[in-house]
Amino acid sequence: MLWTLLAPLAVGAPLTVKVTEPRAVVVVLDCGGVKTQAPVVKGVAEFATVPTGACTAHLVQALGTIDDAGAWNCVPGTCSQQDLSYLTTSDAPGTVNVLLTDDPPHQQLEIACVDGTRIRGDITNHTVVFQSVPDTDCTLLYKGGPPVQFSPIRWGTWRCQVDGSQAICTQQSRPG
Repeated sequence: MLWTLLAPLAVGAPLTVKVTEPRAVVVVLDCGGVKTQAPVVKGVAEFATVPTGACTAHLVQALGTIDDAGAWNCVPGTCSQQDLSYLTTSDAPGTVNVLLTDDPPHQQLEIACVDGTRIRGDITNHTVVFQSVPDTDCTLLYKGGPPVQFSPIRWGTWRCQVDGSQAICTQQSRPG
């Protein structure tokens, strides 16, 4: 939901925005490209000063709880993780399992390690398993699409997703 404040605002003057949407937690003002935000407290967002020009007010709503990496569907009141299928993997020395929690436009992933080792694998069911990886810092490279990478990556199981031009990966487990 967004509103445009039609009356010109006095520079440096305080502003109060009354909010009737019960799930609203923040009001963001976009005033000629300058953005400022204030929390909604008891139905009111208060701004100490306002930038120049006409402003558009945007509401940020609380939708639900997100507690893991991956792709999520959120509607007012709840968020649910998208179900993705993965290949069965197991942690072992020399193995890097990559579970993709989104649908990147890439066809392959590659591991490039500091010792010169390079291993490429096809993405199958949102999964790539790399074998015979040295226990050194490596870089995960996405291939067949826009350049994306993550480092350092080492033995274990990782959950990764693409955010713009970078991958965000979290290690889920490491072989004992």
